[in-house]
Amino acid sequence: MINQAVFSISTLAAGFEIILRGHYEVILLMMLLIIEIYYTVSYQVYASMAQSMIGSKDAGNYNGLSEVLGQTPVIMGALLSTILWNVVPLSYILLASGAAGVPLLLPLAYVRNVCLQFPARSSPSAGISTGRKMRWSTVLFIFLFNMPYVAVVSGNYLKPIFIAQLLNGTPGTLAESEIIYALSAVAAGILAPLLIKKMGEFKSAMMFSLIYVAGSILMPMFPIIAIFFLFQVSHGTGNAGNRISRNTLVMRNVPAEEIGRFIGNVHILAVIARISLLVLYILTIELIGVRMLMIITGSMVLIAVIAGTALRRSSIIQAENLRLLEKGLSVQ
Repeated sequence: MINQAVFSISTLAAGFEIILRGHYEVILLMMLLIIEIYYTVSYQVYASMAQSMIGSKDAGNYNGLSEVLGQTPVIMGALLSTILWNVVPLSYILLASGAAGVPLLLPLAYVRNVCLQFPARSSPSAGISTGRKMRWSTVLFIFLFNMPYVAVVSGNYLKPIFIAQLLNGTPGTLAESEIIYALSAVAAGILAPLLIKKMGEFKSAMMFSLIYVAGSILMPMFPIIAIFFLFQVSHGTGNAGNRISRNTLVMRNVPAEEIGRFIGNVHILAVIARISLLVLYILTIELIGVRMLMIITGSMVLIAVIAGTALRRSSIIQAENLRLLEKGLSVQ
């Protein structure tokens, strides 16, 4: 609730500051920082709350529904920004955004009293362990399968350049691509829980990651708006489906009392990866161009998925050896 209140107050203050003094660049930089902090705290806290309220068997359906509902504001935001940007100045958009966040304090106050404390239960298809010796390998495993998200966030730097320089697009083109992405993520929110039940969390996460990789590598090869929108579908479906599968795997295998710390560790690695990618983009975009950087980013996601798969196999072997050792000792 404090996080939500601080975000709303900061956004309202930013809107008034621009109206009174017009310090656009300083305010925008501050808002980028505030938004980053807001989402970092929100993601970890909401994950902990969900872990305490959602039973293990319902984790897949919950994450799918969460994705559908979570993409609704993205669609609404893209539509509203396209309309409002041509009608009112940025300061009033900030004021409206800050005011819209205030009513969200009410449902948060209700959720606070609904924790049921379901314990996490290991999924037989997960192949990960939260034992003390393997905890960091599990963090690394989840981080590697978090690379599609890292690439999406980092790609927010590349895609506008790609649209402007190679597609000759407009801000409207960017908004349309965001709507297509969000609608694809909604479709993934419906499809992923079904695939998780049929294939398991890990295989589902791998499949959606490869869908994202395919779109990432092929998108820059065909600088045509229609084809760009087509591969934007693979990005929305791949990243969202991977997130649903990955979050379900975490919810079913990480205890509620550890999930906030666990997700925080994964987030730290993700931030380091994002900063590294952005530094790479800034240093090399003039040398190799935006298309090559998009291909490199997609290839890095593919390498991460392969490494995650190898790490999972190693963890399974370690866990099996430990189980056999314990069995042998009990027999003796």
